[in-house]
Amino acid sequence: MTRAKKTISGSTYQQSVKNELAYRQAQQQLLESNRRLAEAKLLAMQMQMNPHFVYNSLNSINYFILQHEAEQASLYLTKFSKLMRQVMTNTAAEWVSVRNELNALQIYVELEQLRSDNGFDLILTVSESLNTDKVCIPPLITHPYVENAIRHGLLQPQVDKPVLRINCFQQDDSLFIQIIDNGIGRAASAQAQRHGLTAHKAYGHTLTKERLRIINEINNVDACIDVADLNTDEGAPAGTCVTFSMKSKTC
Repeated sequence: MTRAKKTISGSTYQQSVKNELAYRQAQQQLLESNRRLAEAKLLAMQMQMNPHFVYNSLNSINYFILQHEAEQASLYLTKFSKLMRQVMTNTAAEWVSVRNELNALQIYVELEQLRSDNGFDLILTVSESLNTDKVCIPPLITHPYVENAIRHGLLQPQVDKPVLRINCFQQDDSLFIQIIDNGIGRAASAQAQRHGLTAHKAYGHTLTKERLRIINEINNVDACIDVADLNTDEGAPAGTCVTFSMKSKTC
């Protein structure tokens, strides 16, 4: 009788172990499925940015053609093609080097400068300590804020000597990209939009926030966007500073 009890007890223990292993495997498979689903959703959101580039750029090319500015249209089309190649390369991956991302941003800004007849200046600063080939960033993550700084901050009639500054640096094992404009500020921009003076959609910003949420969920890099209003010593609006930050990630 004692041996029979031990046999039953041993069999129960083995079954319990098997059940625990099966449960852990199921949990692991569920986590992996959720991760792959999040990655697929993230890639889909990245690809949604492409039509936005195309729409704005083709509008500018069309404008030059209608104004019979063939040389400008040709130059714009050349830069546009270069940008599209870079964007396609960048959005094909979950992460890209900071160098590739800054290349795409710089070409985009050059297109906007052409479109606005050099209506603003660009100052791009990258710290010497930052290895832009080895540190990675989610593709197109800062583009909506660069576009917003240009179109709704700098390219307004009341802005004197508009300047866009992009600062890229590392600090305390984190990557920072600052987008600073000396435009009209968020309050004046919002008021202009209410009066129909600018056509702005918050879709790009909403998409970026959702992308950051998923990126953090998958990679735990504490990626975030901080927006601050700039003011003069007298308290008058003096532009906007957008800061993207995340834990440094090696390519």
